[in-house]
Amino acid sequence: DFTMIDFALISLIFIMSTPFQIYYIKLLKNKHEVLKILFFEK
Repeated sequence: DFTMIDFALISLIFIMSTPFQIYYIKLLKNKHEVLKILFFEK
């Protein structure tokens, strides 16, 4: 389920970099993808 924490994390990504909009749908479908991008694709 989609929680406030997930929303906040994605919002943070948007603030960090606009091109992440490309991955937005993928992030919604797979939360683990968020962690991969944050920690391995800086």
